[in-house]
Amino acid sequence: MTRKLALVVGVLLGSVPAAGLLAQTPAPKANPSSGMQHATSVKPTQQDSAASKSAVQAHHAKWSKEQIKEAQAGLVKAGYFKGEPNGVLGKKTRKAIRAYQKANNMPVTGRLDDELLTKLRSA
Repeated sequence: MTRKLALVVGVLLGSVPAAGLLAQTPAPKANPSSGMQHATSVKPTQQDSAASKSAVQAHHAKWSKEQIKEAQAGLVKAGYFKGEPNGVLGKKTRKAIRAYQKANNMPVTGRLDDELLTKLRSA
């Protein structure tokens, strides 16, 4: 009985650190001078990039052109957006949003959200 208990304890103690080391060990880097090909390097596939693009498009699809125009109009009134509101959430709009967020002690994300839109409507 004592031998079985010692064996179980030994196996358990021996496997716990090994599992911890496996979880903390970084993936090996590919060595281009090596003649062997390893399956450790992962290249993004067209499916991955298509999936991320569709996720970004879905995120932007949340805001209608009219809502973006309202946000841009609020940014114009507040003095952060130059130009005519066009309903396109482009670089200039994101830059203006970041400046507005920073000036109003909001998290600086450069993204339009419900709280920001509400504040810009009342600006």
